Amino acid sequence: MNFVFDSSLVLYLPLYKLDGASFMSRDAYGHLCQRTGALWRPNGHYFDGTDDRIVVAHHSALDFGTGDFSLEIWLRASSSGGAIQRLISKQSAAWLFFRLIGGKATLSIKDGTNQQTVTGSGDLRDDIWHHLVATADRDSSTGLMLSVDGETDVTDDATGIGSISNTTPLQIARFSGGAEYFKGDMGEVRIYRRLLTPLEIQRNYLATKWRYR
Repeated sequence: MNFVFDSSLVLYLPLYKLDGASFMSRDAYGHLCQRTGALWRPNGHYFDGTDDRIVVAHHSALDFGTGDFSLEIWLRASSSGGAIQRLISKQSAAWLFFRLIGGKATLSIKDGTNQQTVTGSGDLRDDIWHHLVATADRDSSTGLMLSVDGETDVTDDATGIGSISNTTPLQIARFSGGAEYFKGDMGEVRIYRRLLTPLEIQRNYLATKWRYR
Protein backbone atom coordinates (compact mmCIF):
# COMPACT_ATOMS: atom_id res chain seq x y z
CA MET A 1 0.00 0.00 0.00
CA ASN A 2 1.32 3.45 -0.95
CA PHE A 3 0.29 6.90 0.21
CA VAL A 4 -1.62 9.14 -2.20
CA PHE A 5 0.84 10.54 -4.75
CA ASP A 6 -0.73 12.59 -7.53
CA SER A 7 -0.41 15.86 -9.39
CA SER A 8 -2.01 17.75 -6.50
CA LEU A 9 0.92 16.86 -4.22
CA VAL A 10 2.76 20.19 -4.27
CA LEU A 11 5.23 19.54 -1.44
CA TYR A 12 6.71 16.24 -0.30
CA LEU A 13 9.48 16.15 2.28
CA PRO A 14 10.46 12.65 3.42
CA LEU A 15 12.75 14.04 6.11
CA TYR A 16 14.24 10.63 6.86
CA LYS A 17 15.78 10.76 3.36
CA LEU A 18 16.84 14.42 3.27
CA ASP A 19 19.92 15.90 4.93
CA GLY A 20 22.27 18.83 4.54
CA ALA A 21 21.98 22.60 4.88
CA SER A 22 19.83 22.68 1.74
CA PHE A 23 17.94 20.09 -0.26
CA MET A 24 15.18 19.79 -2.85
CA SER A 25 11.71 18.51 -2.10
CA ARG A 26 10.78 15.11 -3.57
CA ASP A 27 7.73 16.21 -5.54
CA ALA A 28 7.24 17.38 -9.13
CA TYR A 29 8.34 20.92 -8.22
CA GLY A 30 11.69 20.31 -6.53
CA HIS A 31 11.32 23.21 -4.09
CA LEU A 32 14.55 24.55 -2.61
CA CYS A 33 14.54 24.00 1.16
CA GLN A 34 16.98 25.58 3.63
CA ARG A 35 17.55 23.74 6.90
CA THR A 36 18.85 25.44 10.04
CA GLY A 37 19.81 23.41 13.09
CA ALA A 38 17.44 20.46 12.77
CA LEU A 39 19.25 17.13 13.18
CA TRP A 40 18.78 14.20 10.82
CA ARG A 41 17.62 10.92 12.37
CA PRO A 42 16.68 7.61 10.70
CA ASN A 43 12.98 8.44 11.04
CA GLY A 44 13.16 12.16 10.24
CA HIS A 45 14.56 15.37 11.73
CA TYR A 46 14.71 16.52 15.34
CA PHE A 47 13.87 20.17 16.07
CA ASP A 48 15.12 21.61 19.36
CA GLY A 49 12.34 24.14 19.98
CA THR A 50 14.84 27.02 20.11
CA ASP A 51 15.93 27.97 16.60
CA ASP A 52 15.63 24.91 14.33
CA ARG A 53 13.54 25.20 11.18
CA ILE A 54 13.18 24.42 7.48
CA VAL A 55 12.30 27.22 5.06
CA VAL A 56 10.78 26.39 1.67
CA ALA A 57 11.11 29.01 -1.06
CA HIS A 58 7.86 30.60 -2.23
CA HIS A 59 6.23 29.02 -5.26
CA SER A 60 2.81 29.64 -6.78
CA ALA A 61 1.93 25.97 -6.17
CA LEU A 62 2.13 26.67 -2.43
CA ASP A 63 -0.07 29.77 -2.67
CA PHE A 64 -3.64 28.56 -2.22
CA GLY A 65 -5.61 31.80 -2.67
CA THR A 66 -9.25 30.76 -2.31
CA GLY A 67 -8.56 27.12 -3.11
CA ASP A 68 -8.82 23.95 -1.05
CA PHE A 69 -5.76 22.30 0.46
CA SER A 70 -4.53 19.52 2.74
CA LEU A 71 -1.55 19.51 5.11
CA GLU A 72 -0.11 16.22 6.38
CA ILE A 73 2.65 15.57 8.91
CA TRP A 74 4.11 12.69 10.87
CA LEU A 75 5.40 14.14 14.14
CA ARG A 76 6.48 13.27 17.64
CA ALA A 77 5.99 16.35 19.83
CA SER A 78 8.13 16.58 22.94
CA SER A 79 6.37 16.61 26.30
CA SER A 80 8.59 19.60 27.17
CA GLY A 81 7.57 21.61 24.10
CA GLY A 82 6.26 25.16 24.35
CA ALA A 83 2.69 26.39 24.65
CA ILE A 84 2.53 27.57 21.01
CA GLN A 85 4.50 25.74 18.33
CA ARG A 86 4.34 26.23 14.57
CA LEU A 87 4.23 23.19 12.31
CA ILE A 88 3.59 24.84 8.93
CA SER A 89 3.28 28.59 8.44
CA LYS A 90 2.93 30.82 5.39
CA GLN A 91 2.27 34.31 6.57
CA SER A 92 1.84 37.88 5.46
CA ALA A 93 -1.29 40.01 5.95
CA ALA A 94 -3.13 36.91 4.71
CA TRP A 95 -1.96 33.55 5.96
CA LEU A 96 -2.33 29.95 7.03
CA PHE A 97 -1.04 28.61 10.34
CA PHE A 98 -0.82 24.94 11.34
CA ARG A 99 0.19 24.94 15.00
CA LEU A 100 0.11 23.20 18.33
CA ILE A 101 -1.53 25.43 20.95
CA GLY A 102 -1.41 23.88 24.39
CA GLY A 103 -0.44 20.74 22.51
CA LYS A 104 -3.68 20.74 20.51
CA ALA A 105 -3.48 20.80 16.72
CA THR A 106 -4.84 24.07 15.33
CA LEU A 107 -5.38 25.23 11.75
CA SER A 108 -6.11 28.90 11.09
CA ILE A 109 -6.68 30.75 7.82
CA LYS A 110 -7.01 34.52 7.39
CA ASP A 111 -7.62 36.74 4.38
CA GLY A 112 -6.14 39.85 5.96
CA THR A 113 -9.37 40.73 7.78
CA ASN A 114 -11.44 37.63 8.52
CA GLN A 115 -10.16 34.51 10.24
CA GLN A 116 -11.41 30.96 10.85
CA THR A 117 -9.80 28.39 13.15
CA VAL A 118 -10.30 24.74 14.06
CA THR A 119 -8.73 23.31 17.22
CA GLY A 120 -8.14 19.66 18.04
CA SER A 121 -9.37 17.83 21.11
CA GLY A 122 -6.20 16.44 22.69
CA ASP A 123 -2.68 17.40 23.78
CA LEU A 124 -0.24 15.78 21.35
CA ARG A 125 2.88 16.63 23.39
CA ASP A 126 3.20 13.04 24.56
CA ASP A 127 6.50 11.87 22.98
CA ILE A 128 4.51 9.50 20.73
CA TRP A 129 4.44 9.54 16.93
CA HIS A 130 1.18 10.87 15.46
CA HIS A 131 -0.12 11.20 11.92
CA LEU A 132 -1.70 14.65 11.71
CA VAL A 133 -3.77 16.03 8.82
CA ALA A 134 -5.54 19.36 8.35
CA THR A 135 -7.83 20.02 5.39
CA ALA A 136 -9.65 23.13 4.22
CA ASP A 137 -12.80 22.91 2.10
CA ARG A 138 -13.22 26.64 1.63
CA ASP A 139 -16.97 26.75 0.91
CA SER A 140 -18.16 24.36 3.64
CA SER A 141 -19.45 25.14 7.13
CA THR A 142 -17.56 22.06 8.30
CA GLY A 143 -14.68 22.60 5.89
CA LEU A 144 -11.84 22.97 8.39
CA MET A 145 -10.99 19.45 9.52
CA LEU A 146 -8.32 17.88 11.71
CA SER A 147 -7.47 14.19 11.67
CA VAL A 148 -5.23 12.34 14.13
CA ASP A 149 -3.89 8.86 13.43
CA GLY A 150 -6.24 8.24 10.53
CA GLU A 151 -9.46 9.31 12.26
CA THR A 152 -11.37 12.58 12.03
CA ASP A 153 -10.96 14.55 15.25
CA VAL A 154 -12.89 17.82 14.80
CA THR A 155 -14.39 20.07 12.12
CA ASP A 156 -15.26 23.76 11.99
CA ASP A 157 -16.45 26.46 9.61
CA ALA A 158 -14.24 27.38 6.65
CA THR A 159 -16.56 29.90 5.00
CA GLY A 160 -16.36 33.68 4.91
CA ILE A 161 -12.63 33.80 4.20
CA GLY A 162 -11.31 35.38 1.02
CA SER A 163 -7.92 34.83 -0.52
CA ILE A 164 -5.06 33.74 1.74
CA SER A 165 -2.57 34.44 -1.05
CA ASN A 166 0.90 35.70 -0.16
CA THR A 167 4.42 35.43 -1.55
CA THR A 168 6.33 34.66 1.64
CA PRO A 169 8.38 31.48 2.07
CA LEU A 170 6.73 28.51 3.72
CA GLN A 171 8.13 27.87 7.21
CA ILE A 172 8.31 24.48 8.90
CA ALA A 173 8.71 24.32 12.69
CA ARG A 174 8.63 28.07 13.36
CA PHE A 175 6.79 31.37 12.92
CA SER A 176 8.30 33.48 10.16
CA GLY A 177 9.02 36.20 12.70
CA GLY A 178 11.44 33.85 14.47
CA ALA A 179 9.34 32.45 17.31
CA GLU A 180 6.98 29.61 18.29
CA TYR A 181 9.53 26.92 17.41
CA PHE A 182 8.47 23.27 17.37
CA LYS A 183 10.23 20.84 19.71
CA GLY A 184 10.26 17.20 18.68
CA ASP A 185 10.63 15.04 15.58
CA MET A 186 9.05 15.34 12.14
CA GLY A 187 9.19 12.35 9.84
CA GLU A 188 7.57 13.66 6.69
CA VAL A 189 5.55 16.59 5.41
CA ARG A 190 3.10 16.50 2.52
CA ILE A 191 0.96 19.31 1.14
CA TYR A 192 -1.81 18.76 -1.42
CA ARG A 193 -3.56 21.38 -3.50
CA ARG A 194 -6.91 19.68 -2.95
CA LEU A 195 -8.91 17.95 -0.23
CA LEU A 196 -7.86 14.54 0.92
CA THR A 197 -10.91 12.42 1.65
CA PRO A 198 -11.26 10.61 5.00
CA LEU A 199 -10.56 7.35 3.17
CA GLU A 200 -7.38 8.75 1.61
CA ILE A 201 -6.22 10.07 4.98
CA GLN A 202 -6.73 6.67 6.56
CA ARG A 203 -4.94 5.02 3.66
CA ASN A 204 -1.95 7.35 4.05
CA TYR A 205 -1.82 6.64 7.77
CA LEU A 206 -1.91 2.87 7.28
CA ALA A 207 0.62 2.99 4.44
CA THR A 208 3.24 4.90 6.43
CA LYS A 209 2.75 4.11 10.13
CA TRP A 210 5.21 1.19 10.07
CA ARG A 211 8.08 3.66 9.92
CA TYR A 212 7.09 5.30 13.20
CA ARG A 213 6.22 2.27 15.33
